[in-house]
Amino acid sequence: MRLANRTLELNMFRQMLRQEVEQKILLIEAQSGYGKTDLLDYFAYHCSSQYSTVQLDLKDATLGTTYLISRLQRKLGQARFPRLEKSVCEFLSASIEVTNTEIVGQENILQFVLNDTDQTQRNLRFNRLQVSFFEDLAGFSQRTVLLLDTFNAASKELRDWIEGQFLSEISQLEQFVVVVAGQITPEPNIEWRRLHYHYELHEIEEEAWHQYIRDSKRPLTRQQVEAIIAYCRVPAEVVKAFQAVERRQQQ
Repeated sequence: MRLANRTLELNMFRQMLRQEVEQKILLIEAQSGYGKTDLLDYFAYHCSSQYSTVQLDLKDATLGTTYLISRLQRKLGQARFPRLEKSVCEFLSASIEVTNTEIVGQENILQFVLNDTDQTQRNLRFNRLQVSFFEDLAGFSQRTVLLLDTFNAASKELRDWIEGQFLSEISQLEQFVVVVAGQITPEPNIEWRRLHYHYELHEIEEEAWHQYIRDSKRPLTRQQVEAIIAYCRVPAEVVKAFQAVERRQQQ
């Protein structure tokens, strides 16, 4: 798996993994087609088995905050969240038989727990659930990488929670590295401002494209590469054009 000229971002990610810097949060901002998702795929690809890695697309978060909590619980292993599980079970109505919340769908259960009450109780319940959630995360011993894509497509409720409570809490946990990517990224607050790096992806320089072609061993001439990048400015379109020219040459 190869990327063109994202050296700064890759080096910072590696330093975060190795705990060579105190920063634990990496924000990747770029417009559509500039390689955010490819970069997160690259991060995931290069996380060795010693890391527990979860990659989520926030545009799928139709249930807002409960989606992120429940998906992380499922991806990281439900057994690793005993406090959250206990809180959920205590909130469940006595009329509902649930011996294993995984059977009926964790997202639906969390949503039910929060919806089956008035707003005051909903807020109290959510506060308890998130306290339990973060207490469970604090008990992780394995280095854990969370890759959250398409922040801009998440609901306002979820964006606000990630920007506030989530990143404030996660930045205090030594075992975690979090990458958030999107056309917009969370606005740092006083609690995690010094613990993050922010990169904005721009157009890729011409020489970096030539190096990309050499590294990927694509049968394109320098003149072909120069013509393509002069016509296609967005990185995703450049790569598509490389692939199209290569296919034509192979026919």
